Amino acid sequence: MRGWIVLLCASLLSAQVAPIPKYKVVKADKPEPAIAALNTLADQGYRLLVPGPMLITRLESTPPDTYRYLEISSKVGPVQFLNWVNEQGAHGYRWVPDAGLMEKEPHPRNYEYASARIPEVGPRKPPAFSSLISLGYRPLQFVWFSAWVGAGQTELFFERELVEKPKPEVPGSAGWDFAIADALRASNVQKQIDALAKNDYRYLGRYVSRKGGGQAAL
Repeated sequence: MRGWIVLLCASLLSAQVAPIPKYKVVKADKPEPAIAALNTLADQGYRLLVPGPMLITRLESTPPDTYRYLEISSKVGPVQFLNWVNEQGAHGYRWVPDAGLMEKEPHPRNYEYASARIPEVGPRKPPAFSSLISLGYRPLQFVWFSAWVGAGQTELFFERELVEKPKPEVPGSAGWDFAIADALRASNVQKQIDALAKNDYRYLGRYVSRKGGGQAAL
């Protein structure tokens, strides 16, 4: 009889322990408290899964091997911003595109960043973009910088992982390339994007049209 009572008590206690949620959500209306809440969840083993107005996280690690996050702010000039992201990359943080933050994995690697200004005139495929891709950089994200005087500027940022013994830099060896879909009508831009998608291209962001009032995508 006593054994049955012990088993009953044990089962009742176990039934009261709720399972750990696989997913948790953070409201991202204010960056500073959102990053703080995200890091609190990260300390419990959660990782950002989907960025947006609501940050959706998923349980992926076990403390103390957890993720860590930093807010990205472009309220400085392009040079200062590039220096800052490179500093974080050297400490193991990686830029999460379209999320406004950088992520550090439990066993981090180091990353390096470069940027090139999007020209309003000139070649359809800027040499600076091709040069960075030939050096092993991947197109990452567009960032617009305001200016005290005159118009601001848009820069395309690139990323590459730092390795101890880099391979010989051969143009195109990484399998990366870029193309521009540009037309006067959105429907024609879509047709170009569809054709590129069939050849393994993916959409990165809006681009500067050369069509005089047209639309373009990179």
